Amino acid sequence: MSLFIAVVAPVQAAQVVLEVDTTRPRVGQTIGLHLTVVDGASSRPDLPDIPGLEVIPADTNVGMSIINFKKIKTVTYSWRVTPTTSGSIGIPAVTLDVDGVTANSNALRLSVSEGADADSGEVLEVSLSDDDGRIWVGQTLVYELSFRTPSSMYDRRWTPPTFDGMVSEQTGQRAVREFKAAYDDEPFQVVEVSEPLVVTSAGRWTITPSVFTVQYPVKRQRRDPMRDMGFGSMFVDTRTEVFTSDVFEIEATPLPLEGRDDALWTGLVGSYVISATPSDTSIAMGESMTLDVRILGDGTLSGFALPEQTADGYRSYDDAAEIKAVVEEGRFITQGDFRRAIVPEAEGMVTVAPIELQVFDPTSGEYVVVATEPFELMVTPGEANSELESFSSGDIDARRDVRELGEDILPIHAAPSTRSEVFSFLGAPLALIGLPWLAFLGLVGRDLRTRFAPQVDPRVALRAQVAAIGDVASAETAFRAVLAWKLGIPPAAVERGLCGDIEGADALYKDLEAARYGGAGADLSAQVRAFCDGLLA
Repeated sequence: MSLFIAVVAPVQAAQVVLEVDTTRPRVGQTIGLHLTVVDGASSRPDLPDIPGLEVIPADTNVGMSIINFKKIKTVTYSWRVTPTTSGSIGIPAVTLDVDGVTANSNALRLSVSEGADADSGEVLEVSLSDDDGRIWVGQTLVYELSFRTPSSMYDRRWTPPTFDGMVSEQTGQRAVREFKAAYDDEPFQVVEVSEPLVVTSAGRWTITPSVFTVQYPVKRQRRDPMRDMGFGSMFVDTRTEVFTSDVFEIEATPLPLEGRDDALWTGLVGSYVISATPSDTSIAMGESMTLDVRILGDGTLSGFALPEQTADGYRSYDDAAEIKAVVEEGRFITQGDFRRAIVPEAEGMVTVAPIELQVFDPTSGEYVVVATEPFELMVTPGEANSELESFSSGDIDARRDVRELGEDILPIHAAPSTRSEVFSFLGAPLALIGLPWLAFLGLVGRDLRTRFAPQVDPRVALRAQVAAIGDVASAETAFRAVLAWKLGIPPAAVERGLCGDIEGADALYKDLEAARYGGAGADLSAQVRAFCDGLLA
């Protein structure tokens, strides 16, 4: 029995979860299939016949978890499953009776490859995901390592290869799985590592060998006093073995210019879908509506921002995005959640235009456009509509000060007046008496803060940021921060058009923009470091 302590959302009802040790087994490899019932009682279910899969019942484990200080019982039923054919094998959802209520688990799908000999001993294999055999600049790939050994491991360590022409994907994390399996009834320990990478430069690149270092426990040749006293061994003798993978090369192809629409091109390479959900379809003038935009795909979203929208009848402002990425079944999957505030500028029916993105699909080798659906927004009269009027001409004030300052305006709502009649009656004379004194005290306080506040040179922090440059992403961040200091504006407001008066800034801005999607020179980080050091000198 195991005990696990956690603080999560309350468990409302029994849950049934179906899991497998790995979704990518080989023919003849025996792995574990596990069905866990959380906070419920049931009997072991019978699995249906699954073509291409031999199923043998295994252990039943009972555990106890503490969730929100409440004891939750878990029961896990296990089976040993062995694929007999290669290809895709579906495991249907399992139906069982939990406390008198019918419950269904999730379904699974296995991707089975050709088998391997059981007597081959330790095996180290590496591969790079590639659906159609052609690799494009900007494409997100998954480098996979698989190590198996018939012996028990004490420790293991992976030394990654040098990925020339590629960088690690910033939002995804390396996935590591360890499990036990069997090949023709011979037990093995398996370690799988998946590393997401983004291709940054075109050309032929060499991926150096992976080095996998394993420590195996060995029988001690000398006496261990602690073991003789019944306390177990204090030390473990080990032998170390090093396994090296093969070298292989890749050919990265630059993205074509034909078919690219500069007005819609986003730099995204992969298969994507986009959707948008409005929080309201009817709001009062002076309020805002939040548009929740979600992008799903198999390519990186690192550094991506929604394109600006300029349309009649409304303005839009974006909040910070939330990007998530995982590696599942050897594929990179990313999800970006964006929040856009829509602020109407006129009453009546307003059409919110679709958000259109042009992406490059590596499978077809062509540019495609994905877009949200347009929708109608009804704007009714509101108390705060006068806030959008200009004092000079009465026209709509379309200035973008809030966005340039990087402030969050989500959500905006017109609040009702909360002033009392007593305050309104006494406010004018009190203001006439107190305002001069408040102004005087404010000036004195500002002078004291100026005289006695410690003076901090912002270049100290900027120099440290420049010194920490290690890749293209950190180089771009430092570049923008130094330019913002030089121009006296926030980093988010740095644009290419503002760099013309600073020697070398425009060219580096262009190179960094291109490096995000490929074409970066090997010395780009060094160029940025030298440029920033020159401005901060």
